Amino acid sequence: MSERKVKIRLGIDIGGTAIKAVALDSSLSILETYQTSSFAKQEGEEGVHRALKTVMERFQGFDVESAGIGCAGSVDHANGIVINSPNFAHWKNVGLRAWFTETFSVPCKIDNDANCAVVAEWKLGVARGYDYVVLLTLGTGVGGGLILAGEVYRGTHGAAAELGHFSIKADGKLCNCGNRGCFELYCSATTLRNQFPEHSAKQIIQRREQEPYKSAIASFIENLITGITSIANVFDPQLVVIGGGIMNGMGWALADIERSVKERAFPAIAKDIRVVSAEHANWAGALGAALL
Repeated sequence: MSERKVKIRLGIDIGGTAIKAVALDSSLSILETYQTSSFAKQEGEEGVHRALKTVMERFQGFDVESAGIGCAGSVDHANGIVINSPNFAHWKNVGLRAWFTETFSVPCKIDNDANCAVVAEWKLGVARGYDYVVLLTLGTGVGGGLILAGEVYRGTHGAAAELGHFSIKADGKLCNCGNRGCFELYCSATTLRNQFPEHSAKQIIQRREQEPYKSAIASFIENLITGITSIANVFDPQLVVIGGGIMNGMGWALADIERSVKERAFPAIAKDIRVVSAEHANWAGALGAALL
């Protein structure tokens, strides 16, 4: 008699340089995680397909009951189509859900990666119990996810919460999206790396007491406060969750950021708003995808 395989929900996060995957059991506990070292994203769909096949091989010891996939960019969640993605230059209207379901005979849903991340924090992380949540992911760019009235808010075309692309400087730098002064041009890890190419964002933050790093980080935080205050005034959230790799070294700044946001936001909004660090860090996207 063959051994019965453990049933899992599989969550997959397609990033710019690697793919992360997490297996959840029926109680939503993490059984196993996996990360590809890299994949041939320059090969377009074929490169991603091969990487996803590698992921599925890694979890072949489980009974995969369902899968969720998170991907950066505009995603038609209802129809399972990646409309476009900044990580893949030639992706346009890619039917990722249909390919995955047909290839692996596993029910699948897809969504924007930041939407997945906010679901992870809302269901299994720091935002449990809240109905109005904004998530910001500070990485290569700035991603955003929204929980409004206890629901994920995706907008008309699945492109809502592109919070990296509202302008905080009307005459600011030109962004690849076509807008000027976009939030992510001033508050991403790339912002710091571009000023000091010889260091990683983490190394720059570690030097926060030294000039010129001290001034650069102060400007970064000031722009972050400006952006969060504007977001708070628009959405009136209970909680603003900040994630992304850069936050691993910036916990020391959260109390000051929250205090400044409270000083600047509308009084009714400022009274109860909290600004906190994400609980699931770089695994939130894969974890949230499993919950789709």
